Amino acid sequence: MEKKFKSFINKDKMFEIRFDENIQTYTNKDGYIAIGLYLYNIILITITTIFSLQKQLFFYFSPYFKSIELVRLVAYLPIPLLQLIPLFILLKYKKQSVRSVGLKPEKIFKQIIIGVLFSIPFMLIIMFFSRLHGRRLVYNNHLIWIFIRQFIAVALVEEVIFRGYIQTRIQGLIKGKWKSIIIVALMFSFAHISSRMIRDNIGFFKYISSNIAYLKNLCIFHVYFVYLYTRNNNVISSTVFHGLNNFIIYSYAYAPLI
Repeated sequence: MEKKFKSFINKDKMFEIRFDENIQTYTNKDGYIAIGLYLYNIILITITTIFSLQKQLFFYFSPYFKSIELVRLVAYLPIPLLQLIPLFILLKYKKQSVRSVGLKPEKIFKQIIIGVLFSIPFMLIIMFFSRLHGRRLVYNNHLIWIFIRQFIAVALVEEVIFRGYIQTRIQGLIKGKWKSIIIVALMFSFAHISSRMIRDNIGFFKYISSNIAYLKNLCIFHVYFVYLYTRNNNVISSTVFHGLNNFIIYSYAYAPLI
């Protein structure tokens, strides 16, 4: 038991970002494929955002469900499927295992604990400032659907795509661990722009100038997600952290003012 605890807090590895050894086998082709998958996701998110707004999908599904968050979940579900199917086709084509994108069954409990522990300070900060601005979380049946959507349809999908696939494969093209991490951090940040530009109906440069702090935070969070991912080259810990923080942020963002 003591040996396991010491390995859990091993100071030599605590602050180290180390990817699996098979990362050295990735080539320029893997890097270009990763960029192609990234562009595919940008186009997919842009098209689906335009389509959902034009067709007003939320209003179409609303009469069939009691919870607006369940409506969002149902309307959103096809998107993560369209995001992940090409990724798994690429893995099959390249004869690469799902383990290579961080989908591993080992040490699941440990990875969940790591994700929860690392998320607590961030969640407390979010809750403190939300309450400071007069927002009170209302516990109702909407929260469970927010939780499921943020964990499965958002956090898990983004972790598999960005940390599990793009971040690892792009190192076949961009040599240098930190250089590749910074570049993918910028890619991760920019991936969140198009849908929000469309929803807010503003131009590219105006959006960036108005949301520079948010975009910087996304870059920082990517580095943090990579750190969690490389604790065991497993997406579970980063997904838990990502999902919990998204859940708290989203829940308080739509919470009523006191």
